[in-house]
Amino acid sequence: MCVYWRSRISWVLALSVVVSWFVGTAFAADAITTVEVVGNRTVGAESIRSHLRAGRTGNISAAQIDEALKSLFATGFFADVRIDRRGAKLLISVKENPVIAKIGFQGNVNADKSKLEPLLGLKAQARYTAAKAHADALKVRDFYRSQGRLTTEVEAKVSTRPDEQVEVTFAVTEGNVTKIDNIVFTGNRTFSDRELRDVITTSQSGWFDILKTAAFYDPERIKQDRDLLRQFYHKNGFPDVRVVTADAVKNEQGTGYSISFTIEEGERYTFGPTTIQSSIGKVDTASLQSTVTIKPGSTYNVEQVDKSVERMTLSLSDQGHASANVRMVPKRDEASRTISMAIEVQEGTPIYVERIEVVGNTQTKDFVIRRELRFVEGDRINAFILERARKRIQALGFFKKVTLKKKTGASHDRVVVTVVVIEDDSRNLAFGAGYSTSEGIVGDISVSERNLLGNGQALRVKLAGSATRLQAELAFTEPRLLGSNFAGGFDLFYRDTDYTKQSSFKT
Repeated sequence: MCVYWRSRISWVLALSVVVSWFVGTAFAADAITTVEVVGNRTVGAESIRSHLRAGRTGNISAAQIDEALKSLFATGFFADVRIDRRGAKLLISVKENPVIAKIGFQGNVNADKSKLEPLLGLKAQARYTAAKAHADALKVRDFYRSQGRLTTEVEAKVSTRPDEQVEVTFAVTEGNVTKIDNIVFTGNRTFSDRELRDVITTSQSGWFDILKTAAFYDPERIKQDRDLLRQFYHKNGFPDVRVVTADAVKNEQGTGYSISFTIEEGERYTFGPTTIQSSIGKVDTASLQSTVTIKPGSTYNVEQVDKSVERMTLSLSDQGHASANVRMVPKRDEASRTISMAIEVQEGTPIYVERIEVVGNTQTKDFVIRRELRFVEGDRINAFILERARKRIQALGFFKKVTLKKKTGASHDRVVVTVVVIEDDSRNLAFGAGYSTSEGIVGDISVSERNLLGNGQALRVKLAGSATRLQAELAFTEPRLLGSNFAGGFDLFYRDTDYTKQSSFKT
């Protein structure tokens, strides 16, 4: 028995050694000892290898190779990437996307380069990809079409230089402006076609097109016009108005469109009495009533409803109820065609700022706008604080319009505040001329910038003079000196008068 078991144990040990050898060989085959990179010209080999994450033993799976491929393509540096295994060596073959040396435009007679360049995602010294170039060509085309040139086509052409960098040229074939032959309205019983044409932004083409901003056909602008018509009717007593269709029919020559709006006005309503109910204790309802701009018997106007909600919310904030909610509940009387407003005031949940975003500021820097908010991420806000912030930003004088929008953040008591601005021209040029009996012809010219380099600073330069006098002025103002609420600045003057051309007696 001992001999038998000794023999069996020997066979088991021998088999274990053989299995161990095969397993070790298999693992050794899976281990990568060398990673070679070929085809790279400007991207370092180590940078490419860093996208390949092997295991501790040097083993690498098919899934890890797939992740490395995705990661390398995601950089945008490469047009093609291949990873091949050759025994213990891994070969990464890459073909780089070329670097853009220059971007230009061709055929853009009616659109300056300065208007087209900001539309592009491609930039000089960035990597070129055909997909991005095609996307940019569509953006330029859409810009032209928004200007009424609907038949415009744009092609991205690429030429390779001796240094293997590329030059990208967007070749524009401009189409003619598609004009508006006429604009008509159907179903408008209360307001005439002429009155409604004054409401919308699209206008009929004519002799004075050069003075108009929208005397051409733009489908997106027509959508905006439908909203403008609805808003106009809502302000003038028609809560049920519908702009059913906005049809555009091209003329036989293909040079213009006829626009037809079909409207269902509905019935006209007036305001009925207004009531206020509050579930919050110690609220002065009498003072709230004074904030309501709705007058019984006046024409229904949705803007008056919104204005009353805003004023009441601000009044509640002044009374210490910053989180209060104001809700207007309309009660319609079909027989008398009146709408009475039941105002409900309820305590709301405290709201905190999760994030602040600023959009629309192409010139003004973010910090100039943010410092006028007087609140930061994490602060508690309400309608009163937001409205005061909006007015401070508007008072800067840099923007045509300022809007503060809220959207729910990561939780119900967190909001993302978005400041939307439409910038105005902050530059001013003034000049004048006249005649003086003592100096002869006199003149002056001044140039001022209220938002210097987008920093919110003011600069003014003025030159004035005549044949005997030269005067220069330079003024600079920093509205937030050293980050404080105090303004600081300086004024420099220069004056030179030639008295040799003046005399106190005649000869």
